[in-house]
Amino acid sequence: MSSEDFETSRGQAGLRTLNDFDDPYVETVLVHGLLGDSNLTWTVEADNETFWPAWLADDIELCKMRTHTYGYHEPLIGGKAAVSKLRDIGIALCAALEANTQNKTSSHVSVLQ
Repeated sequence: MSSEDFETSRGQAGLRTLNDFDDPYVETVLVHGLLGDSNLTWTVEADNETFWPAWLADDIELCKMRTHTYGYHEPLIGGKAAVSKLRDIGIALCAALEANTQNKTSSHVSVLQ
């Protein structure tokens, strides 16, 4: 697969809220790894039925947790991820969280990779 084909096949970039509550007890953000995908990373064999973050809203213990995925498209240099852009990706994630949680009351944020 060429670098161009890889880039066009990637999942959604940015913050995607999976379940939203007015008064969550925690915000959880799932962030894929380098060359990962905001959707496929969290599935089994690219089967959308196995996208397990969506199941968290159905769990009696976790149903008051606001859950997000965060996707980013790091640039490829010579077919490899350009890790020099990771700081920019982190800053963009923080800005997206701040914008999304404005006027919300959760006091804890968990970022998982």
